Amino acid sequence: MLSSSLAGSQQKTLNQRGIIVRPTLLRDIIEVPTQISPFSSSTMSNLQEIETAISQLSTDDLMVFRDWFAKFDAEIWDRQFEEDVASGRLNRLAERALQHLREGRCTDL
Repeated sequence: MLSSSLAGSQQKTLNQRGIIVRPTLLRDIIEVPTQISPFSSSTMSNLQEIETAISQLSTDDLMVFRDWFAKFDAEIWDRQFEEDVASGRLNRLAERALQHLREGRCTDL
């Protein structure tokens, strides 16, 4: 999660557009849905609110957000990968890669 110690900061900074903003956390500006459906009528406004909120973060808060988002994104990717492995969706690809290895069609990294 984002560091809550940044939430109380009252210093003013300039965003990339030169607008004075108070550093704030994304969760303080909008309620971020846990899952945005591509079929939701509010998807576009949620995404616009998120973009606006991110563009107003201070440099320090943006650094914290990037770190949090990278971890968040990696966890989602890992979860999806594990589900794909468990379901067998990757078996055909794994078999093909092993076949290429047996045939000498791979190079060492």
